[in-house]
Amino acid sequence: MFVLNLRLDIMLVDAAQYANISLEMLRTNSYLEVYDQGNDYLDKPPMLFWLSAFSMKIFGVSSWAYKLPSLLILILGIYSLYKLAKNWYNEETSQLAALLLCFNNAWLLMTNDVRTDGILSGFILFSIWQLIEFSKTKKWFYFMGATIGIAAAMMSKGPIGLVIVGMAVGFHWIVMKDWKAIFNWKWILMLVIVGILLAPMLYGLYLQFDLHPEKEVYNLNGPSGILFFFYTQSFGRITGDIYWNNHTTWHFFFDTMAWDMQPWFHLFLIAFIFRIASIVKSRFRFEPNTEYVSLFGFILPLLALSASRFKLPHYIYPIFPFAALITADFLCNKLPSYHTLFKGIKVFQFVLNMILLTIMGVGFFIIFTPSIISVFVFVLGLFGYIFLYLQSNLLNLKWYHSHFFAFGIFGLLMSIYFYPNLLSYQFSSQMGKDLASKQYEGKSIYRYGINDRSFSFYTQNRIPEIMPTEIKNLPSGAILAATAESLQGMDTLIQAEFDTLVTYNNFPVTQLTTSFIFKKSREEILKKAYLLIKK
Repeated sequence: MFVLNLRLDIMLVDAAQYANISLEMLRTNSYLEVYDQGNDYLDKPPMLFWLSAFSMKIFGVSSWAYKLPSLLILILGIYSLYKLAKNWYNEETSQLAALLLCFNNAWLLMTNDVRTDGILSGFILFSIWQLIEFSKTKKWFYFMGATIGIAAAMMSKGPIGLVIVGMAVGFHWIVMKDWKAIFNWKWILMLVIVGILLAPMLYGLYLQFDLHPEKEVYNLNGPSGILFFFYTQSFGRITGDIYWNNHTTWHFFFDTMAWDMQPWFHLFLIAFIFRIASIVKSRFRFEPNTEYVSLFGFILPLLALSASRFKLPHYIYPIFPFAALITADFLCNKLPSYHTLFKGIKVFQFVLNMILLTIMGVGFFIIFTPSIISVFVFVLGLFGYIFLYLQSNLLNLKWYHSHFFAFGIFGLLMSIYFYPNLLSYQFSSQMGKDLASKQYEGKSIYRYGINDRSFSFYTQNRIPEIMPTEIKNLPSGAILAATAESLQGMDTLIQAEFDTLVTYNNFPVTQLTTSFIFKKSREEILKKAYLLIKK
């Protein structure tokens, strides 16, 4: 299902912006100074743009070429979690942790709506795995792996890449009283090498911003690019040194986890409570040779991120791997000892999955007209899930394997049915792909009132924008791409001078409403966009 997501259109807003920046970087060869449609860009570090630009240089400009590096690094992260868990747990627990990480809404979304959080998660997990291996074996191979991983994580989304690694591993060593690991001179050498690896990015920031105090970005007058990277972009959200504030509550991330961590959020809650209760019960005596990376890797970054004045759900995706490890440990090593709870959880999970699958089936007919393939996959998946659940013991399968199967069906249907239908209402990508096709090759094409990044990406920034006064003077046969809103007040001109070639439906697909979900009310809220041809 992850691979199928590669072919889906790039979603507005962030993913389309990042794809367009990557394309602009490829076209201009400006890899150190980052621009967004010719304007200075200072928000995210360039790792995603570098990787995607390199991918598009090899494979050509496309949705899947932009998404491919992020998918590969997510797979690296899953493998890293498995290898990390093997340091303390058995094969079953390690595999389950990796499976839990694969099968959740957040990971499904990160392979479709590709932002910086996917590569950040992968590099963080790789860094922690390499760091633990180095502390055990003292091999320089793992030392360099951890160093490169930390630098890559920082160049993915800033200092948070180092902070999460330091919190998870550092506090694990503290409670283990592993002072040799903590007070190791090699960490100074690691920071020096990380600084060297960051140097090209920092030099680019210096050239673009620090040398130009006359610039203004994000209402910051003469911002230092280097200071923004190390402090303002991350810590400034807590201190108020940057104006970003979306007035979220302190429990915002807990609320979003209830959906993003499905279908095992409730299992994590129980596992987390058991883990905390066992520590309290032992009067905070941390057992030797025990894993606490996941506990501190989850709690401490969550508290730090919750203190920010600006929060979005995907900010905490990098700590989901730690939640997966906590849950896997509970399901494999703790839950079987509590027979009543064990039976209750199995039944509850079955009922929950049946409800979710039923809602999905009903949703087929409410939201979009189902195809024969989607109905077949759904029915086959539903009966397959029930069979696997009821026959799990006879087939020598663990009870949770059937739930992975259920989520796999959910993810598959999202990839082949829901998202393709939903993205057909993102007119800018549909129109952009049409204009980039051979059908319009060699024609004079102009745009008016269309400025979003998805359109720019799929047309590869080749469609010039015109002023309203120029529309009347377009030559015969010229193509005009425009929205209904931009053409308001020009009805007489358009009817007299243009014919309509294609009409597109337009809706912000990342902001679903009940009016959109129900077919009868959908048409009333849809906006329109057009390809027009001059008579």
